[in-house]
Amino acid sequence: MLVWTTQTVSLVGSSAVRFAFIVQVWASGQRATAVTLLSLCSLLPQALFSPIAGAVVDRISKRAALQIADAGGLLSVGILAIFHYTGSMHSWELYPATFLLGSCAAFQFPAFASAVPLLVRKDQFGRANGLLAGAKSAAGICGPSLGAVMLTLTGIGPLLLLDVVSYACALTGSRLVRLNGDRIPEPGTGAPRRKITAEAVQGLRFLWVQPSLRALTMNFCLVNLVMVFGFALISPMVLLKSGDAALAAVNTAIGSVVWPAAC
Repeated sequence: MLVWTTQTVSLVGSSAVRFAFIVQVWASGQRATAVTLLSLCSLLPQALFSPIAGAVVDRISKRAALQIADAGGLLSVGILAIFHYTGSMHSWELYPATFLLGSCAAFQFPAFASAVPLLVRKDQFGRANGLLAGAKSAAGICGPSLGAVMLTLTGIGPLLLLDVVSYACALTGSRLVRLNGDRIPEPGTGAPRRKITAEAVQGLRFLWVQPSLRALTMNFCLVNLVMVFGFALISPMVLLKSGDAALAAVNTAIGSVVWPAAC
C-alpha cells in the first residue's frame, strides 16, 4: 500500500502537469498542430521504448528500476520549475520535457507491475493488479481536474513544484518498502547474457505463439491505434470551442469511463 499510494500520487501529479503543458502550448499560439505534436512527444517514447522496457527492467532490481524512472521524471520537471522561476522558460522546452516524461513512463509501469509479486502474497495478486490498474485510472480522473484548478488559482509554477514533490514521494516510498527477493537476475551458468533486443523479441514471440495472448495483444493494439487519433483531436477541438475548464471535464469523464473496469 505504501508503494501503491506514493506511485499513485506521482501518476496524478504527472497527469496534472501534462494537462498544464497542453494548455500552455495552446495559449502560446492556439495551433492544433502544436498540441498534437505535444501528444506525439508523450506517446512516441512509450511506443519506442515499451518493447524493450521489460527486458531492461529484468536486468536490474525492481527497486532500482522504479527509482530510475521516478528520478528521471523528477529531474525533468525540476529543471522546468527552475526555468519558470528564473524567468527563462519557453514553450518549446515543454516538448523535450514531455518526451523525457514519456520515456520515464515507459519504464515506470513495467517496473511497478513486476514489483507486485515481491510485495504481496500469491493469493493477493488479483487485488494488487486491480489496484495497479486503478492507479492509472485515478490519474486520468484526478489529474486534469487538479491541473485545471491549480492553473486557474496559482499558475503553472506551483503545479510544477507539486509534481516534483509527488516524484519525491514515489522515490521515498520505493526506498522504504521491503521487496522480498528483489535481486538482479543472473544468467545461466556458462551462458552469455543475450542482448536486450533479443530478449524483447523473445517476449514478443511468446505473446504471439499463445493464441489467447496473441488475440488480446492484437485487440489492444487495434483499440489503442484507433483511440490515439481521437485523443489527439479532442484537446484542440475542446480548447477552441470551450476552454481549458471544459477540457479538464472531458478528460476527467474519459478517465471515469476506464475506472469501473479497473476496479
